[in-house]
Amino acid sequence: MDADFTFRLRLAPIDAYAAFDFFAAANQLPEWLGRARCAPGTPRNGYDQTLRVICAELANGAKHFTLNSATQEVRADDVPDRSAIGGSHRGGSLLITLDADAARALKRSHPVISALELAGLVLAYWKTHPMIARAEKRLK
Repeated sequence: MDADFTFRLRLAPIDAYAAFDFFAAANQLPEWLGRARCAPGTPRNGYDQTLRVICAELANGAKHFTLNSATQEVRADDVPDRSAIGGSHRGGSLLITLDADAARALKRSHPVISALELAGLVLAYWKTHPMIARAEKRLK
């Protein structure tokens, strides 16, 4: 996930493929940790639970991404080809509209968040999760 964030999503914040790969990996992480006998369990607070639910929703339905760009607009019902949203395009960001409960749980005053910003929150959550450190020790 760290590499997807650092070398793909940060470098091309409107690349829906990079965003999807990141959120799909984040969604699978609890299962992968479980296989290492380090299951992360149920999130302990609304913030953590909301991050994991959003990852699941994005991994299972990337239709939630919309492109915000001065030169191009992609609505939820459009199906752009990869060249329209790949890394060569400058400017803009993929935006995710949260429902009111999710925005509140993430302590946001506005329901729209960029995929890059959300990915940063998800990465920070997993990097500090105690089961990640436990899995790293077990797998060495």
